[in-house]
Amino acid sequence: MEVIIKAILFVILIFCLSCQSGQESNINTEKLDKFFAVLENKKVASGSAILVKAGKTVYERSYHFDKQLEEPIFRIGSVSKIYTAAIILKLEEEGKLKLSDKLSLYYPKIDKANAITVEDLLRHRSGIPNMTDLADYKEYAQTHQSESQMMERFYRYKLEFVAGEKYEYSNAGYVILSYIAQKAGNDTYANLLTKVYC
Repeated sequence: MEVIIKAILFVILIFCLSCQSGQESNINTEKLDKFFAVLENKKVASGSAILVKAGKTVYERSYHFDKQLEEPIFRIGSVSKIYTAAIILKLEEEGKLKLSDKLSLYYPKIDKANAITVEDLLRHRSGIPNMTDLADYKEYAQTHQSESQMMERFYRYKLEFVAGEKYEYSNAGYVILSYIAQKAGNDTYANLLTKVYC
């Protein structure tokens, strides 16, 4: 659904722009404002839009339906995987873990944990199911979950294939990596992230 919404927004914005003659003054900001107001009022999406022409911003707007917030908050979703991978590689560089480390070093109760490496998790080659594809995901997706709550779920998962055998996208694998990073780095995810990127 999220992908469909993004595609619709992209098409509508391109259409709005293509209907103009190319002059800055011809961009119909009133129509754009009305469009984004509909998204807010219908609680369809939150986001930010910016139109730049010849290096100059000609339209900018953030739209979000949680009016209690002064600034919109966006879910970054899978972008967090880039951050997690960078943290893991930084920890390897510092000698705090190895990509060849077995998952059993951290979570021995995971199915066949002794056959899964940190690198398998990084490369989506662990065989651990993608939690967002499973039926129970919607039951907990919108509420805070502790590490122990998440790991109890993951302990029940059976591998979908032998680790290293093939590639299969796994959000669960990256959640586990974030926990491994905190254990190996002996720090919070937020602090580890700050050390890598600041």
